[in-house]
This record gives sequence, structure tokens and C-alpha cells, in this order.
Amino acid sequence: MIPDVIASTFLVHDVYAKVLFDSGANQSFINTAFCQALNQPLIKLSQACTVETAEGNPTNIHEVLQGATIELLGYKFTTNLLPMNLAGFYVVLGMDWLVTNHA
Repeated sequence: MIPDVIASTFLVHDVYAKVLFDSGANQSFINTAFCQALNQPLIKLSQACTVETAEGNPTNIHEVLQGATIELLGYKFTTNLLPMNLAGFYVVLGMDWLVTNHA
């Protein structure tokens, strides 16, 4: 049986980050504080994205980090990440990333 989540440390914009691969997440996310530390520009979304947190609370996200670079085992991937407060991880790669990359 394949686990629903896998976690490890990978490079995100050339900075080591604890990354969670979560097939239960529809979208991919980046921890707000880590995103600010990367000093990468955020793009305003044309429409807010409403996300339900693990506690069941809805939160609106108004920006996206487009073209984030993630390096896995020597391969570089780009993805869009929605900034939000994450507990314990810097990046969560959800089904949008998994499907796009045939994972």
C-alpha cells in the first residue's frame, strides 16, 4: 500500500526546505514565512482562492508564487505555490503538482 503522504527535505529556490507530498491536498502551498524569506515576488490572483484548513476553517488566499523551482534528486521542477501558514512544513505539494508531473 502506498502512503497518502511522503515528506523529505529538498531544494526550493536553492534553499533546503521540508517538503510534504500530500495526495489529499488539491493544491500546492508554501509557508508564508518561508516564502517571505525566499524574497520572490508574489502575483495577485484575479480571484481569491478559498482553502479549507486541516481544522476545517476556510481561508482566502489572494496571491501566488508562480514558477517556484523545486529540485528533486537532481531534477528541477517548476510549480505555482499558494502562500499560507503551514505547521511543520515549508512546502506542501498537492494533487495539482502530482498529476502534472505524473507522480
